[in-house]
This record gives sequence, structure tokens and C-alpha cells, in this order.
Amino acid sequence: TPSTAGAIEFGFPQSRTAQVVHGRTRTGTSFTLFDVQGLASRHPDLEGVSTLTVKGALRGGIVTQDSFKEVWFDLDQLEAWWDPPSIVDLGDDKHTVTVAVSEVELASMSLASATLRVVAGVAGTRGEGRVELQRWVSVCVVVEEPQVMATLVGDYARPMQELLMFCLGEPVRIMDVRVSFVDLVTKRQRSGEFFFKKVEAKARPITRSSLLNYTSHCVYAVGDDLISPETLIRRWFEWWPKLKTAVSMLNAQSSAPFMFQESSFLFAFQAAEGTSKLLHGTKELPKKEHTDRVNEIIRALESDGVGAANREWARRLLRSRNDKPLKTGVDEMAAHVGLADLLNETTLGEIASKLRARVAHPGAGSPNYVLRHWAAELLRWVVRIRILMVLVENDDAVRSKMKARHPLQQTIERLNAELIQHPDRT
Repeated sequence: TPSTAGAIEFGFPQSRTAQVVHGRTRTGTSFTLFDVQGLASRHPDLEGVSTLTVKGALRGGIVTQDSFKEVWFDLDQLEAWWDPPSIVDLGDDKHTVTVAVSEVELASMSLASATLRVVAGVAGTRGEGRVELQRWVSVCVVVEEPQVMATLVGDYARPMQELLMFCLGEPVRIMDVRVSFVDLVTKRQRSGEFFFKKVEAKARPITRSSLLNYTSHCVYAVGDDLISPETLIRRWFEWWPKLKTAVSMLNAQSSAPFMFQESSFLFAFQAAEGTSKLLHGTKELPKKEHTDRVNEIIRALESDGVGAANREWARRLLRSRNDKPLKTGVDEMAAHVGLADLLNETTLGEIASKLRARVAHPGAGSPNYVLRHWAAELLRWVVRIRILMVLVENDDAVRSKMKARHPLQQTIERLNAELIQHPDRT
């Protein structure tokens, strides 16, 4: 910029921030940017040039703040998982085809402070000589009080995404996100697309038939007689604050399938550890039984002539040592889902704890990567079945249905084969 002496001064680009920025594209589409940051150049020939980063962008409207009450989001595997009614009806004469183009509400439920609906419809083009329509299934959430988009995504979109990954055992992406709002210029209710940065694994297209295939890792799809989808979703949101951490670890393999095997195993183990602590407790014995055990040990020390100071030290130490060993928690969970005593002369908890120690403290020799892979697979199966029991509230029905699954049986067979071939190698 020109100084008072007439010289040209050059300086570092200056940081600029703005909560909301309004604009219009060359094609006339209005947009609103949220939480905008940029570096504006001070070069006289580049006045006004800036590179912007935004946390969110609304295309198709002008609003004053990042605050919405109604949001729609698409999950790429939702249609196959839900399997809505066909939009095509073939007439009796086999020459007439009727296509239903109206929106259909598949489910509706009340959550703590919102209403969640699952809606199906069609999108595409049609004319005198052609019809190109495709069915879509979306989740619509209407909250009681306006929320910022980050909250709507975190409280509703992400739990639904995690639910589908939990049920399918496959990556699931959040696709289009749309919001309803009152446009600042036209004063009319409008709908626009909302964009934000997200990192997700690329999901492979799945079909309804692949979900029902005997090789599928799916533990539940809509239409299963274990539980209705409305009840499943409602209970999932009720349990989500408690299950969030364990489920995130469980679904890590689907969220980031490119991770190294060591990380994949550790995430599976942490999911099992978290689920076990939540559903089976962390204490080895009830408080009174543990106190009796400590007193018995102290009396034995006293009879052996151990001094009072050392006995008091032992009492303080033992009183706080009632934590359940990790392998015990895993074995309790495996027994609850009906998968105990299925491994060759060992238990899942014993194998998992040894593998975890090997990953955390690498020793001499090459680790058994095959054993680690199948142990992680079995841990994920155990956690998914245990959580499904919580949601369905019928342990016997879930246990019976899951034990017959071919991928689970294959996992147990492969793990046993590796244990027989390499009994002392982890």
C-alpha cells in the first residue's frame, strides 16, 4: 500500500474472518458461507484476492446464521437396508406400467428433542418420449429448537450412519445434506443443499440380495423379525450416549479400511473392552465379597507374623484391586452371546489379551498376522451380537439367529485352524 512518503510497502497477507458471507455464482445461484477464514493480499495488484476456507456452505439461499430446525440427509446404503416398496406396478395386461412418484413415509418416531422420519420418493426426469426415475430414501429430522449444522450432524446424522455400519458391517457414507430455511431475500420457505468437510471411506454399492446372502456380515436388515426398525432406531438413540465410544471403535474398520492390521486389531479389542465394561461391569467381585477376601488375606498375614505396618500397606493396596481382568470381561461377553468353549483349548479372552500385549510390546520373532486377523473378526462379531441383544431385548432369539451365520462359523473355523497349526505363536 502507498505510504505517506509515496513508497510502496509490502507485507504479509492479513487474516480475515467472518461468521457469515453471502454471495451469488455466475449462474445466479445464491449461497451462504459459514465460519469463513482467509488471507487477503496486501499487494497493490492483487487487491481483494483471497483464499477462503469455510466450515459450511449453503447453496440455494441466503440466511443470517448457521441455525436450522429441519435437515434431510442421505446415507448411501439406506435404501438397500430398508428395502422400501417398489415404485413400479406392472398392469394385468403386461403392457401398462404405473410408476408411483409421490413421497412415502416409511417410519416416524419421536426422540428426546426431535422427530425423525424415514421417507422414500423418486427423482429424475420424464418427458413425452422417455422416463428416467430413481428411488431415493432419506432421513428427515425436525428438532424442537434450531441447532447449528455441526450439532445436527453429530446428534442425528452420525448416529444413523453408525447404526447402518453396525448392522451391515460395511462402510456407509453421508451423501447429500439438505436443510429447510426462510430465505432472507424472498422471505419464503426454501430448501437448499448444505456442504461440509467430512472424511469417509469409499463404500461399495450393495443390493438387497447381497444383504440376505449367506456370506453377508449383516446382523440386521429391515424386515427381520427380531425387531421393528422404528423400535431399533429409537433404542439406538437412547443407548447412543453410552455406546458411542465402543461403537466408534467397532466401526473403525468400516470407517477407515486402509488402516494397518495392528490398528484394526486394537480398535476391535477396545470395542470389546468398552462394551464389556458397560454391560458386564468392571469389578471382579461385589464390594462385600471383595472386602471379605481382603480381610481374609490380612488375617493370614497376621498369623504368619507380618508386621502391622506391612499389613496396613497390603490392606490399602488390595482394597483398590478389584478390577476385572480384561480377558475375563471378554470371556464373559463371549459366553453371554453363546460363543464360549468354541476355540481349541483356549478362550477368546486369553487369545485377545496375548495378542494385545504383543501389539503393545513387540517382542522377538514375527507376529502371527493370520491369528490376529481372525481374532479381531471374532471380537467384532461378539461385540455386534452383544449390542444387538441390548437393542432387541431378546437374548435367546438373537443368540439362535447369529450362531447359524456362515461368516461367523467360518471365522471360528479359521481361528481354530490357526491355533492348531501354530499353538504357541501369537
